Amino acid sequence: MSPVFFGCFVMKKINDQNWKKFFIDLAEQSGLILTDNQAVQFEKYLVLLEEWNRKINITAIKNRKQVVIKHFLDSLLMLNYVSLSGKIADIGSGGGFPGIPLKIFFPELDVVLMEPVRKKASFLQTVIYGLNLKKISVFNNRAEDFPEKNFFDFTLSRAVSTLNRFCEISLPILKSGGFMVALKGKETASEEEALKIFEKQIRCVEKKCFNLPLNSGRRSIIVLQKCFT
Repeated sequence: MSPVFFGCFVMKKINDQNWKKFFIDLAEQSGLILTDNQAVQFEKYLVLLEEWNRKINITAIKNRKQVVIKHFLDSLLMLNYVSLSGKIADIGSGGGFPGIPLKIFFPELDVVLMEPVRKKASFLQTVIYGLNLKKISVFNNRAEDFPEKNFFDFTLSRAVSTLNRFCEISLPILKSGGFMVALKGKETASEEEALKIFEKQIRCVEKKCFNLPLNSGRRSIIVLQKCFT
């Protein structure tokens, strides 16, 4: 099978298609239907992730099926709890999660991947080019340094350490009435502290917990809204 070229990188197509059926089936069981084109894009994404992971530490998760569950599906499952639209900031994007899976699933979203680490930002640029994604860019700097204020409809994060910090970063760049969506590894009560600190600026509109497929861990999603001013 011939290699597929993207820029100066050579990507060998994955011969074992079992992971793809595994992904499509799990997504469908979660109410997420992938098109053939989306499945191909996720395949290209996986190949690039594996290639770059051999050079720099993009993610500690290297097993394909674990990548499917703990990166791809984990990023997409928020769609069962929140309806995204407009301009989206993925804060601390790292390997592109959740921003790139969401962009693949909803091409109409306008996404900015915020990643201060230069090598990871280069990886994200390569994925954007390799998957031919439009209306998506990389901001290779801290979210605090983003030049536009009151700009985004949503800010997302799987990486910011505390909800207080996420609010602190998000509020200046988020439109009035915009939403902050925090994906946490386990259920926390941290939104109570954040609501107390930012009581005049935010309100909690959603908090849900769910399990990843195949007993792969528990997740919580917290949705906060910036109050209209």
